[in-house]
Parts: sequence; C-alpha cells; structure tokens
Amino acid sequence: MARKLGEKVFGLKGAMGQGAECTPEMLAKINGYALTPLTADQVFVRKFLMAHNCIDRDNECFPPDMLDQFAATMPGKSMLVGHNRRDLPCGKFFDASTETMTPDQFTALTGETPRMPDGMDQCKVLWAWSYMVKTPGNEELAQQIDGGVCSHCSIGFAAADLTAVRKDPTGPVQYWQYVAPGEALEGSLVWLGAQPGATAQKALRDQTQHTEEVHSMKGIIALLVGMGIKTLVADATEEQIAAGIKTLVAEKDARIAELEGKAAEGDAYRADLIADTVKFATLIGELADDEKAKKDEEDFLKTVPMARLKAQRDKYEAKAREKFPTHAIFTGKDQTDREQRGKEGEQRNQETKGKKDFSRPEHNELFGTVGR
Repeated sequence: MARKLGEKVFGLKGAMGQGAECTPEMLAKINGYALTPLTADQVFVRKFLMAHNCIDRDNECFPPDMLDQFAATMPGKSMLVGHNRRDLPCGKFFDASTETMTPDQFTALTGETPRMPDGMDQCKVLWAWSYMVKTPGNEELAQQIDGGVCSHCSIGFAAADLTAVRKDPTGPVQYWQYVAPGEALEGSLVWLGAQPGATAQKALRDQTQHTEEVHSMKGIIALLVGMGIKTLVADATEEQIAAGIKTLVAEKDARIAELEGKAAEGDAYRADLIADTVKFATLIGELADDEKAKKDEEDFLKTVPMARLKAQRDKYEAKAREKFPTHAIFTGKDQTDREQRGKEGEQRNQETKGKKDFSRPEHNELFGTVGR
C-alpha cells in the first residue's frame, strides 16, 4: 500500500525547566550517534510529548499500534525547526517510548480534556528524548525552549493510509484514522500545536484534507444550497433530505474510490521516478553510492513536485546515457520505450549537427535550476 507522508502538529508538554539531567544511560545512547564522544556537560537534553491516540482538532487520530511503530523508528531521526528539511537539524532524537494512562491522568499531565476514539478508554502517548550539542549557535534556542517560548512540537511521519470511521457504512464520518504501518521521519519545533486546546496547524502531503466542517451535516446542506437546491432544503421533509444526503454520500464514496485508484497509480509512478533518479544520479556520480545517501535522497525526492522529479530523472538519465551508452542499467521494463527514445535522440543529434537541442535536458539551461 502506498505510504502517506505528513506532519502532525501537537502541543509540547513535559517541559524540563533547565533541561533534563543526562544520566549515564542517556549519554551511552547519545554517544551511539556521536562521532566524537560527548560528555554530559556538552549536551542539552529534553523530553517531548510528540503524539497520542486521541482525536485532534483536524478530526484525525493515530491508532495505538502506530504510536509503538513511531517509538521504534524515532531514535536516530533529526529534530528540525518548522519542518524545514533543507536546513541542518538542530538536534537528534536518541530514545522514545509509549505510555498508557487514563483520560484523567492525561488531563492532569497536559491540562487538556482528550476526545477518545470509539471503543477506547485509555490514552496512549508517545514520548521522545532529544539532545542538542551545546554551542553558541543554539544557545538561544535552548533558552527559548527552557523559557517556554518554543512550546510546541510536531512529528513528521509516514503512514499507509487515512480511512474514515463511521458508525454505519452510509452514515456520516465521525473521524479519520491513520492506517499502520507507520514510521517517524523527523520531529520539529513549531509555532503552534494542534491538539485539543491549541489551534489546528498541519501540512499533510499527497492526500485530501478532511475536516469536520466539510463532512458534517451542516456542510452537506450548505453544499445543497450552493448548488441551487434551496427550495428542496427549505421545503423537503427530514426524510427526503436524509435520502438526498445518502445519495450524495454514495456518489462521493464512488468518486473517492475512483480517485484512490488513480492515486495508487500515481504513487507507483512516483516510486518508479524516484528509483530511476537515484539510480542514474549514483551512476553519473551525482550521488554517493551508499545506502544512507540513497535513503536520504529518496526521502527528499518524496517531497518534490512530480514535474520537477520527472525533469530531474530525465536530466540524470540523459547524462548517464551519454556516459554509459551500453550500460546494463538501461535494460528493464521500459526497454522498448527507451530504445525508441535513444533512436530519436541520435536522429536529433544528426539533424542539429552539433547545435544545442533545447528539447533535451542536458542542452537546456532551464534544467540547471532543478534541485536535488
């Protein structure tokens, strides 16, 4: 199943005041990532409440098992500011765990009243520990965290899907729930949280933004009025309105199923483009030939618009063809199409007689602006 990338913004709780004491056990985990051994005096350690299984202001929630998967994949991931993945990280997460508590305990801890999903009477929270190396450059950020100014955090994650939860198949959506498996990709300090009591703020990629307003009965009736069916809404009985809404819901569900099929095809196409881009970049020396570099590049390319990704792939492929015209890397499921494109390229070379052909990425300066 295609993976969904996103960032979920939550309020930062569990502030450590002057920072947490770095115990020998913590320092051992931290030094598992440090290239030069660090001492407890050299690190600034903090504990963050990154996520939980309660329904948030976006009318969405994580299932408990996904929080366990986040805890397993959070250590070693970067701490960023505002999900800015182009700048260097300000810290690193070195430990994570989950904890189950009652709603009353959650309220006592956070000051918030949780909205529980159906069938759940326990809150499950994700705790994550991060460290920053004490330097003049991040001293102010550490002080802002200690002072409670930087008081919200956000988890960047991947999930298999996002599904609607209804009491019955034709009923209204109660809330939306992410589908496992999930992976924590990064954690960020952000300007505002999205859990109960904080303003919703989220930036999810490659999926429809579902909100309670759009999917509520009031929203559907407003839609009917906007479509010019004002008389129907004003004069129809409650049963007639309900029947009309059920028809709209059935049509919407059919449309969603159609779009999901197209989205799956698009996800598969993007995955092929990413694989080709990394393959060609490695072949021509634009990317180091090691697993970490390739994984980091794949994660970045997942955020690039499709048109730019395709242009990048074509640019690297053209260079690879020129450098290794008979390399086995070009064989595969697209062989027939690639052979035809190769013949067309040779024909263009003969026709242009050495002049620039601006239909080819390597001759077009515009392609030089495509980022990696």
